[in-house]
Amino acid sequence: LEDTYKNNPDWHSATRLYPRLTLHQVPVASFCGSSATLNRDDDPKEDITMKSLALRAMNELKWLGSREVPNSLFGSPISNIMYIWPIQINVTKDPNNPSNFEAAM
Repeated sequence: LEDTYKNNPDWHSATRLYPRLTLHQVPVASFCGSSATLNRDDDPKEDITMKSLALRAMNELKWLGSREVPNSLFGSPISNIMYIWPIQINVTKDPNNPSNFEAAM
């Protein structure tokens, strides 16, 4: 799998520094199951599958807004976290990064 990504021309293009993701906004239920009372948002030991989608979305925005997500695509030395990804991505070198970040937020 890693070789597939490393050999993909999108990783080496002069105009596209890495494959782009497209944002799709869609309404979804913000709770687990048929009742919002079923979520376990307040239980720190609970598995993520029992957390509400509202909490999960809020956490994702928090990690994105704190720059944890884009910095952790590169890892050290930018971040002490390295997300599982086949190669390091330094989004700060992408001239479209500021506008892409604002659109995502």
